[in-house]
Amino acid sequence: MENRPVPVGRRIAVYGPSGSGKSTLARQLGEKLGLPVLELDAVFHAHPNWVDLEPGEFRARVRDFLAAHDSWVIDGNYWHVRDLILPLAGTAIWLQLPFRTVYRRLAWRTISRSFVRAELWNGNRETLRETFFSRHSMLVWGITSWRRHHRTVREALHEAPAHTRVYVLKTPGQVRYLLDNCVLAPRPQGPPPAHFPTERGRRRPAALATMSHTPKQEVPMETIRDGDLEIVMAGPTGYGNNVFVVIDRSTNEAAFIDAPGEPDVNAGAAEGAGVRPAKILLTHGHFDHTPAIDALKQRFGAKLYADPAEPGLKDGQLDHPVRHGDEVRVGNLVFKVLSVPGHTPGSTAYVCGKHAFVGDTLFPGGPGRSKDNAALQQEIASITRELYALPDDTTIWPGHGPITTIGASKAEYAVFAAKEHAPDLCGDVTWAGS
Repeated sequence: MENRPVPVGRRIAVYGPSGSGKSTLARQLGEKLGLPVLELDAVFHAHPNWVDLEPGEFRARVRDFLAAHDSWVIDGNYWHVRDLILPLAGTAIWLQLPFRTVYRRLAWRTISRSFVRAELWNGNRETLRETFFSRHSMLVWGITSWRRHHRTVREALHEAPAHTRVYVLKTPGQVRYLLDNCVLAPRPQGPPPAHFPTERGRRRPAALATMSHTPKQEVPMETIRDGDLEIVMAGPTGYGNNVFVVIDRSTNEAAFIDAPGEPDVNAGAAEGAGVRPAKILLTHGHFDHTPAIDALKQRFGAKLYADPAEPGLKDGQLDHPVRHGDEVRVGNLVFKVLSVPGHTPGSTAYVCGKHAFVGDTLFPGGPGRSKDNAALQQEIASITRELYALPDDTTIWPGHGPITTIGASKAEYAVFAAKEHAPDLCGDVTWAGS
C-alpha cells in the first residue's frame, strides 16, 4: 500500500514543548525541502551567560528574517513573535506527543548536556548546578510549563488564518510519517503578504489536521475541522481510494462518503473519531468504491444513499434514493445532492458549505476516466455546469489522490477549453495534456 504524500507549505511553523524534538524536526524539514531554518532559541538567547534579548529587539530580528526570506521553517513557542510568524505560515506543525515520551527525552538531553557542558547557543551551556539545584532547571520547566504550553498553542492554532494547514502529531510514528512523505504544496495564487499583521483581533479558525495511524495497516488519517463539520480523511486503501467520514460535531452524527477498500480502514476512521456513521453517501457504484458497503451496514447499521440510476449495486443495497437537488442531513449539517453524470450514469456529488465530495468526477488536473467521447462530453458538462458554479474556494475531495479547489480546477480547465480536440477523445483525459 502506497503512502499518501503530506503537502506542506513553503513557510512552516513548528511548535512543541521542550524535549518534543521540534528543533530536530525543523532542521530535518529544512534539509529535505531545501528551506532556510530559524531556531528561535538561538535568536532569543543571543548572549553568553543566558543574557537574552529584550522583546523589542527579539521581534526586530525575527522581522528581519521574515523580510529576507520568502520561504522558511521556524521552530519555537515564543508568544512575543507568534503574531509575526503564524499569520504567514502555510503550514503549522504541533508536536503533541505524550508527556512520558517528551519528559524522558528532555531529562536525557538536559543531563547529558550538563555533564559534557555542551554549548547550545552563543556560548550558553547547561550546567549540573542549574540542572539539579536551580528553580530554573529544565527538569522543572518541563513539568511546570506543560499545561500552559498546550493551552496557549491550542488557542493560537484555533486563531490561525484559514490558509494555514495545521498538523497535530501525537506519536513518534506520525512524526516519521510526515517527515518521510512531506512534499511542498503548489504555491498559492496571488502575491505573498506585503506587510506583517499587527492587529490582534480574532481571526477565522484554521482547519486542524490530526495525523494518526491505524496501527495494524499503517494507514494515515487526517482530520479537517470547519465549524461544526469535521472531515476524517484516511487511506489510501483498495485501489488507491480515499476514505472519508463526515461528522457534525454539534451532534456527533456522521456518514461515510463511499465504502472503498478494506472495511476495517473505513471503520477505523470512524471509530478513531469516536462516531458511528448512520449513512453511506455513495458517489458512484464502481467496484473500488463499494466493496465495504455490506460490512459497514452490518457493523454500524448504516443506510445507503445513492442515485437509483447508478449501476453496479446489489439488489437490496440501496436504502434511500437521491436525485439532483435533494438534501441529505447529517446531524444539523446539510449535504446538497448534485447529479454529475459522465464518469458513470448516476455519478453524484455531495456539497456541504465549501466542501464538495465528488467521487471520480473531478481530480486535480482533469476529469475522471470516461468510456467514450459521449461520456466525456457529459462529464465535462456536469463539471462546468454544476461544480464550477460553486465558489472558487470550495475544496474538492476526490475519490483518489490529493484535494484541489474549484478555482484551481477552473484555471486548469481554461487551458483545455482553449484547444481543439479529436472527436473520439476519451479515457484518461487531462486538462493540460489532452
